[in-house]
This record gives sequence, structure tokens and C-alpha cells, in this order.
Amino acid sequence: MDRRTTLTPFQTREAKRFPTPPCRSGRHRRLALGEQDSASTPDHLTGTVIYRQTVSIQIRNSHHILLRTTNGSHLSAFSENVVRIAGYDMPSAIAPRESMMLKKRHAHRHRVLTIAAGVTVFVVAVLLIRTLRLPTSSRSQNPRSGVDGTIVVFHAGSLTRPFQELAEAYKARHPRARVLLEAAGSRHCARKIIDLNRRADVFGSADYRVVENLLIPEHARFNIHFAVNEMVIAFTDHSRRHSEITQNNWHEVLLHSEVRFGRSDPNSDPCGYRTEMVFQLAEQHLGQIGLADRLTSKHGETFIRPKETDLLALLEAGEIDYLPIYRSVALQRGLRFVPLAPEVNLGDPAQASRYRSARVTVTGKTPGSFIDLVGAPIVYSLTIPTDAPNPVGAAEFIALVLGPEGRSVFERNGQRPTVSPRVTGAEALPEKLLGVLPDGVSR
Repeated sequence: MDRRTTLTPFQTREAKRFPTPPCRSGRHRRLALGEQDSASTPDHLTGTVIYRQTVSIQIRNSHHILLRTTNGSHLSAFSENVVRIAGYDMPSAIAPRESMMLKKRHAHRHRVLTIAAGVTVFVVAVLLIRTLRLPTSSRSQNPRSGVDGTIVVFHAGSLTRPFQELAEAYKARHPRARVLLEAAGSRHCARKIIDLNRRADVFGSADYRVVENLLIPEHARFNIHFAVNEMVIAFTDHSRRHSEITQNNWHEVLLHSEVRFGRSDPNSDPCGYRTEMVFQLAEQHLGQIGLADRLTSKHGETFIRPKETDLLALLEAGEIDYLPIYRSVALQRGLRFVPLAPEVNLGDPAQASRYRSARVTVTGKTPGSFIDLVGAPIVYSLTIPTDAPNPVGAAEFIALVLGPEGRSVFERNGQRPTVSPRVTGAEALPEKLLGVLPDGVSR
């Protein structure tokens, strides 16, 4: 039987030079523990030269085999492969699992790892003790909470530009503070708090109803309406038929066969369901039955993205020609746009009763539930989630947004602050915000 495939690379090379001698019985013989026998071996065995001598094979234990030559020299075999060269099998019950040398290496490695683990535990313990013994003033040099701590802000994509400016303004006032901005669709931001248990200090929504429908009362206790906006149709100089589009024919241009437009997901982003509301209001205003369905179904879901700002790259790259979006975002990005009629653009409080005729169904607070949203003027809001890690810093940041500097930033970015902020749950407002909001704030 040829067992050369089980040999080490060196033994394989040597076995090719000196083939394994035949066994006495024509098959491999099994040796019992303590039994001795002899056999002719190849000239080269595990790197030691033996000149065609007889080797005495003795199995001393399950991990050690002694090979002794007729001239008195000996070899220590660490593998059953050596015995197989001599034409014998190890007894299956005592076949060595590993060589003695390998066992020694494992033991050494175990000792090294044990010592390393002990040293690591010791160092960590010393560092922890030193930290606990530091004076309070030393540990508070970079606090997690307070006006000099870290503030995590979840916000609508359309708030990105003004919030970036306000974050810099906040850090100018509090140099040791960190403001971490995380943009997404407003409903998606709320889902991160509800479903994923993500913790945020400030939540800025493009629709105040996201806070009231999804967060209050379990995840928020108050809601401050602080800014308004309106819908427009944005485009670029490379958009198809851009020279033809007007406030009166924008719907015809969007429906043209060669024109492509995108919109955001109604279940993730208020701009998505507001786009569908604009289509419904345009149908009523223009008296064209079925217009909303034709606009909504034109591209299916090909150009739908989680939030409206995700579509800006497609617009600027020419993948789409038009984009229903907030006026403030179009101004901030230097886009051309067509303003919509007040009866359609969701930006005129005087048209609130007309806006209520539009209706869109979106996912609700719990999985499998749905809510119907009716059209309303676009109003942005702010809140502090109930489990905010840094409510003190959050109140300070919101005070900056609502104060003169914040109002100036929003006006400069094409978004009008509300003249008289409305607050839901005013009794839960932090004391810091009571001094910022006007005395006559409505509740």
C-alpha cells in the first residue's frame, strides 16, 4: 500500500528516490503499545541519513515512537508517517494527534497568551483606577453633555445648508463643543428614533406633523413651528424643453415623452407626499381630470429616492430634467425654477382650506399601519427627543436657531422664519427656550 501522499514534503521527495519496501505480510502491520519489530527503511528518513539499515520500531506511548538502528543510533519519530515508511500502521486507538514538538509549541503559545491577557487586564485596571481618582475638573474638560458637549442633530435634508452654518456659529460660541449633523428624510429620521432606538439631541423636521404623528408623546413632548417654505419645479440649463416651461404649462412639459423628472419617497420624506399633493392640487386648479395619476405614474419608481436632496445629483448630472422641490433648496443650489400658483405650491396660509382637499396615504407609527395626510401649508418644526443624551446642549442649539442669528441664517438661505412661532406642548419646553420664544407664543 502506498502511503506517500500522507508524508511531509521532504519525506515525499525521499520516498520517490527510495520506494517504500514491501511489508512482510503484504499489508501494513499494526503494532501494539510496547511492541517492537524491525523493517528495512529508505536511506533518508526525516532528514537523517541511514544507510539501508534495519530500524527497530518501538511504540512507547501514544505520542512518541522510538526508532533505533542496528548500529545504536536512534531517531525520535513525531508522526505516524515515519512508521508508514517502514511499512507499519499505528494502532488506531493510539494514533498521535499531533507531534510532541507541536504540543510544546501550543503549550508555549498558551503561556504567552495567558501572560499577555493578564498584563492587559492589569493595565486596564490601573488606567480605570487613575481615571476614577482624577479630580472632577479634570474629567469634565471634554464633557459629553452641556453646552460644551456633543450635540447630535437629526434633520431634514432641506435643512442641511442653514444647519451647517448654525453648527459653525454654535462652535464659535462654544469652542469645545461638537455638533454632529445627520441628514435624512424627516420621516426616516423619526423612524431611526422609533424603530432603531437611535438617540438624538435635536430633531428638525420639514413637516411639523411628523413630530406630532410619530414622536409625540412617547419620544417627544413639545414641537416648535419655526420656518415655512413652498414647492417649485427646479431645472437646469441642460434640462430638456427648459426654454418652454412656465407656471402655466409645467405639467405639460413634465408629461412630455422625452422629459424625465424625479421625486422623493412619500414614506420617507415630506417632500415626497407634498409632490403628490401638488399634482392633485394642480389637477383641481387646472380642471384636468386624471392629471395627478398621469404625473405620479409616469416613471413608476425609477426616479424615486429617499429624500429630495438625493435627487439633486441626478438633476445636475442630467439624468433627470426636472425636480419638484422646496424653493429654499433651489435657491441654495443655484438652480433655475418655475414658481407654482399659490393654489398649488403649499406655501400660502391663506390657501389652507384649498390645500386640505389633497390627500396622501403613508405608513403609520407601527409596522403595517397607515395614516392619511391632508394638504397643509409647509411648516418646519424642532423638538428635543425625550431620551436626548444632551438636552442642555440641545436647548442651547435650538435657542440659536430661533434667535436673531438663526433667523438671519434662514432668511439668507431662502427660507422664511415664522412670524409668530406656534408650540405644541409648551408646558414641556426647557427653561432656556422660554426666554427665546415671544411672550405671546401660541399653543
